[in-house]
Amino acid sequence: MNKKLIDQESKLISFLKEKERDDKEVHAYADSIKMNTHELEGAIYKIAHKALTGKYLKHVDDPDSNFDADELALGITVEHEHTGDSHIAKAITKAHLSEIPDYYTRLKQMEKTATARWLAKKYLDIGKRS
Repeated sequence: MNKKLIDQESKLISFLKEKERDDKEVHAYADSIKMNTHELEGAIYKIAHKALTGKYLKHVDDPDSNFDADELALGITVEHEHTGDSHIAKAITKAHLSEIPDYYTRLKQMEKTATARWLAKKYLDIGKRS
């Protein structure tokens, strides 16, 4: 994608993120930037498609074979806590695993340690009250 298109897409995303827009506002925006309303709507649909399929996330198209299968499966399960969409969960997982190959194993261990510390503190605090 060339720089002009990237800049145009970036401005359009900013416009859409400001608040929920209705058809009248979208058409007024098209007029303000001297763009055909149908072309602008087409650009919005492309942005929506990219957002809904995780195309804005890095590594989304990396093959599954680039990742440890157990880590990938664990990550997808974890990310489902934040999204009901399997494709988005997988894309987020791949982004994390690209940076730290055992991200979810580390996360699982950190959660166990944090839970144990929290429980120990809770019961120590209860014991002090007795």
